[in-house]
Amino acid sequence: LGVCELCATSGAFAAKLVDGTVVTWGYKSVGGDCQEVSSRLRNVHQLSGSNGAFAALLEDGQIVTWGSPYAGGDSSGLQDRLCPDVRKRRRTRLDGNRLALVLEG
Repeated sequence: LGVCELCATSGAFAAKLVDGTVVTWGYKSVGGDCQEVSSRLRNVHQLSGSNGAFAALLEDGQIVTWGSPYAGGDSSGLQDRLCPDVRKRRRTRLDGNRLALVLEG
Protein backbone atom coordinates (compact mmCIF):
# COMPACT_ATOMS: atom_id res chain seq x y z
CA LEU A 1 0.00 0.00 0.00
CA GLY A 2 1.17 3.50 -0.75
CA VAL A 3 1.88 6.31 1.67
CA CYS A 4 -0.19 9.45 1.18
CA GLU A 5 0.85 11.45 4.26
CA LEU A 6 3.86 11.42 6.58
CA CYS A 7 4.31 13.16 9.96
CA ALA A 8 7.06 13.18 12.55
CA THR A 9 7.68 13.82 16.22
CA SER A 10 11.10 14.32 17.79
CA GLY A 11 11.86 10.60 17.47
CA ALA A 12 9.14 8.81 15.49
CA PHE A 13 7.26 8.78 12.20
CA ALA A 14 3.63 8.06 11.33
CA ALA A 15 2.49 7.34 7.80
CA LYS A 16 -1.10 7.43 6.60
CA LEU A 17 -1.61 4.80 3.93
CA VAL A 18 -3.94 5.16 0.97
CA ASP A 19 -6.40 2.74 2.62
CA GLY A 20 -6.83 5.16 5.58
CA THR A 21 -4.78 3.17 8.09
CA VAL A 22 -1.61 4.30 9.90
CA VAL A 23 1.79 2.71 10.46
CA THR A 24 4.37 4.07 12.91
CA TRP A 25 8.01 3.52 13.73
CA GLY A 26 10.61 5.04 16.02
CA TYR A 27 10.78 5.61 19.77
CA LYS A 28 7.67 4.35 21.53
CA SER A 29 7.75 7.15 24.10
CA VAL A 30 7.16 9.79 21.41
CA GLY A 31 4.62 7.97 19.25
CA GLY A 32 6.64 5.31 17.46
CA ASP A 33 4.25 2.58 18.62
CA CYS A 34 0.52 3.06 18.04
CA GLN A 35 -0.43 -0.48 19.13
CA GLU A 36 -2.69 0.75 21.96
CA VAL A 37 -4.86 2.73 19.53
CA SER A 38 -4.31 0.80 16.29
CA SER A 39 -7.84 -0.64 16.28
CA ARG A 40 -9.18 2.94 16.15
CA LEU A 41 -6.83 4.09 13.37
CA ARG A 42 -9.15 3.31 10.48
CA ASN A 43 -10.58 5.80 7.99
CA VAL A 44 -7.96 8.38 8.96
CA HIS A 45 -8.52 11.72 7.23
CA GLN A 46 -5.44 13.58 8.46
CA LEU A 47 -2.39 13.16 10.71
CA SER A 48 -0.48 15.69 12.77
CA GLY A 49 2.63 15.39 14.91
CA SER A 50 3.81 17.53 17.81
CA ASN A 51 7.18 17.30 19.55
CA GLY A 52 6.25 14.00 21.21
CA ALA A 53 2.81 12.84 20.13
CA PHE A 54 0.57 12.24 17.14
CA ALA A 55 -3.08 13.02 16.50
CA ALA A 56 -5.24 11.44 13.83
CA LEU A 57 -8.45 13.03 12.63
CA LEU A 58 -10.85 10.30 11.50
CA GLU A 59 -13.38 10.70 8.71
CA ASP A 60 -16.21 10.66 11.28
CA GLY A 61 -14.69 13.59 13.20
CA GLN A 62 -13.17 11.62 16.07
CA ILE A 63 -9.64 12.39 17.25
CA VAL A 64 -7.20 9.61 18.19
CA THR A 65 -3.95 10.51 19.96
CA TRP A 66 -0.88 8.54 21.02
CA GLY A 67 2.66 9.17 22.19
CA SER A 68 3.89 11.08 25.21
CA PRO A 69 1.03 12.15 27.49
CA TYR A 70 3.07 15.27 28.26
CA ALA A 71 3.00 16.25 24.58
CA GLY A 72 -0.69 15.59 23.94
CA GLY A 73 -0.58 11.84 23.40
CA ASP A 74 -3.30 11.05 25.95
CA SER A 75 -6.65 12.64 25.17
CA SER A 76 -8.74 9.99 26.94
CA GLY A 77 -10.10 12.50 29.45
CA LEU A 78 -11.23 14.84 26.67
CA GLN A 79 -12.92 12.49 24.20
CA ASP A 80 -16.42 13.77 24.90
CA ARG A 81 -15.25 17.29 23.98
CA LEU A 82 -13.11 16.22 21.01
CA CYS A 83 -15.89 14.46 19.13
CA PRO A 84 -18.13 17.19 17.71
CA ASP A 85 -21.47 16.50 16.08
CA VAL A 86 -20.24 15.51 12.63
CA ARG A 87 -23.44 16.73 10.97
CA LYS A 88 -22.56 20.25 12.08
CA ARG A 89 -18.89 20.04 11.21
CA ARG A 90 -17.92 22.08 8.19
CA ARG A 91 -14.15 21.82 8.40
CA THR A 92 -11.76 20.14 10.78
CA ARG A 93 -8.05 20.69 10.41
CA LEU A 94 -4.99 19.47 12.26
CA ASP A 95 -2.22 22.02 11.98
CA GLY A 96 1.01 21.29 13.83
CA ASN A 97 0.18 21.43 17.52
CA ARG A 98 -3.30 22.87 17.02
CA LEU A 99 -6.67 21.35 16.25
CA ALA A 100 -9.11 23.68 14.57
CA LEU A 101 -12.81 22.90 14.44
CA VAL A 102 -14.98 25.20 12.38
CA LEU A 103 -18.64 24.50 13.05
CA GLU A 104 -21.67 25.61 11.11
CA GLY A 105 -24.04 28.23 12.53
